Amino acid sequence: MPSRFFYCCCGLLVILPVSFLFVGSYDMSVGEVLRALAGKISGGNPDTPQSITIWEIRIPRIFAACLAGALLAAAGAAYQGVFNNPLVDPYILGVSAGAAFGAALAIVAGFGGVAFSAFVFALSASLFVGALSWRRKRVSLLTLILAGIIINSFFISGLALLKVVAEIGELREIVFWLMGGLYTADWTVVGKMGLALAALLAVLLATAQKIDLMTLGGGIARTSGVNETFLIIVIMLAVSLSVAVCVSQFGIIGWIGLGVPHFARKIIGARHRRLILGSALSGAVLLLLCDTVARTISNWLDGIGELPVTVVTSFIGAMFFLSVLRKGV
Repeated sequence: MPSRFFYCCCGLLVILPVSFLFVGSYDMSVGEVLRALAGKISGGNPDTPQSITIWEIRIPRIFAACLAGALLAAAGAAYQGVFNNPLVDPYILGVSAGAAFGAALAIVAGFGGVAFSAFVFALSASLFVGALSWRRKRVSLLTLILAGIIINSFFISGLALLKVVAEIGELREIVFWLMGGLYTADWTVVGKMGLALAALLAVLLATAQKIDLMTLGGGIARTSGVNETFLIIVIMLAVSLSVAVCVSQFGIIGWIGLGVPHFARKIIGARHRRLILGSALSGAVLLLLCDTVARTISNWLDGIGELPVTVVTSFIGAMFFLSVLRKGV
């Protein structure tokens, strides 16, 4: 079963991106798409609307969706393992609240650099949480989670204040950013996301066996030679930094980090080397599907702009957990 799951995900990550090149708000025939691809590869295609749509919009967005989905899902699997709690996700340490406040501050203050401001505040939130939870040269899991709740509350209150003072246009921009979307994707963003995902996977796969021991309990992990505090700090920094990159570019994309590891765990088990890779692959597939659905629906609904991808991911996540609840799991 695990092997078939990996083969299926890899096959989908080949078939779906090619298929979704033909889907979008700008109508293009199969022949136009093929000519745009062939012309660019051969180097003889001018900057036609079809070529620009394929190479500067659709292909970067497809890559961005796969990378962001893989990053969020892998981060969620790692957090659920190291905290030994299936209900945590990458935003537990205040990453989303910090990023939301930073983005809103940049929008309201008008100094530009929304992505950079979101990244700085997302990373600052995680550092504040780490500082609050550091006691007697170790990090307590309970204190870490409580510190995350405190920092989340602090930034959410600041975000509410910014919403009050924002003008109508600014408020709409803030709300739209908070709901998440891949409409900012370009090749520069793809490069950043690729580096963030590669760094995160390198850390998580290197520590996967220790995360397995953490899920058995702190006593077993310590007697097996695992330095719990060091492992928590390493995972926290790796996840916070990579997720901050993702959130700063695309806003808050819900349910991927929480729901996908549950789905993957049911199929391939709880060994974290396989679980992290399986979550990354299935997260890439899911977010690619959700983003394609979101931008396709947007083409049908006039006057609303682009449908935020979190609308789709939240619906799918709610349906998944509803099925889990009905089965009594």
